Amino acid sequence: MLRRRLAYRCQLATGDLHGLCHQTSVNPGAERQVEPPGEDSQAPLSDLRRHEELSPCAAVIRLDSVSKRHARQILLLDASMGVFKGEKVGLVGLNGAGKSTIFRMLVKEEEPDGGNVVVDRGVTIGYFSQDVGDMRGQSVLDATLGGAGEVSEIGHELHELEHVMADPARADELETSIERFGVVQARFDELGGYALESRAREILAGLGFAERVVEDDVGKLSGGWKMRVALARILLMRPDVLLLDEPTNHVDIATKEMLLDALSAFEGTMLFVSHDRQFLASLSNRVLELTPDGPVAYGGGYAEYVSGSRHEAPGLG
Repeated sequence: MLRRRLAYRCQLATGDLHGLCHQTSVNPGAERQVEPPGEDSQAPLSDLRRHEELSPCAAVIRLDSVSKRHARQILLLDASMGVFKGEKVGLVGLNGAGKSTIFRMLVKEEEPDGGNVVVDRGVTIGYFSQDVGDMRGQSVLDATLGGAGEVSEIGHELHELEHVMADPARADELETSIERFGVVQARFDELGGYALESRAREILAGLGFAERVVEDDVGKLSGGWKMRVALARILLMRPDVLLLDEPTNHVDIATKEMLLDALSAFEGTMLFVSHDRQFLASLSNRVLELTPDGPVAYGGGYAEYVSGSRHEAPGLG
């Protein structure tokens, strides 16, 4: 029985098949897995660490016995859950269940009150939040390039060094600047920096931006088009894990369809919150529901979640 459950939860990649890994925990508040059809037992398999020892699949992001409260409201109590490489996980639950808080903890904007929030070593995270921020005063292209992380920062340094080397008034800095320029340029080339602008333009074109708009001030755009810029920034970053917090809020139908197309093509791992049925059904290959008893995992997509839980996602629009 143990081996049969493990085989169900972690189908190893062979040929064109890819594995989807799921885990459970006996800890209070830990993620519980809805068993596959035909199983004769609902007993939890093991705790998260034991499962990872038995399984060759490991979570790229996870919560280990995490507790979190805001003022007097307890959001998470000894909760454990994980997301595995290649999964597209829809995170659902009542308002105030802690969905956005989990995202903020994963990107270090908040800390847990207890337990551990773990991001696997070397894993990069792109966070697509409801608040796209104020990007006025820069072109659409520059705003997009700003999302490229280290390569964007190095590109700015190269630009500054070029100005220093071309400025006669700063001749005393020339030797040091030339030496630094060689080091920075090598790193920029290693990260594919010289192809960055063309790739940014390609992404923006794919998201529907006309060439003339790419050079215009991003502050002139509507909310829906600013969301596209925010997505372009993340796609240019090429993160291993993409976090999306209500990406379809306050966007028009055309923007929502564009988001679906772009995200369907995303090859990395995804954890997203949405109250949109189409979004959940189109993207998710697993659903995690935050319940008063802790996270509950449902293998398969949104249809399987509805069948297993016998209800739609809370707050679904």
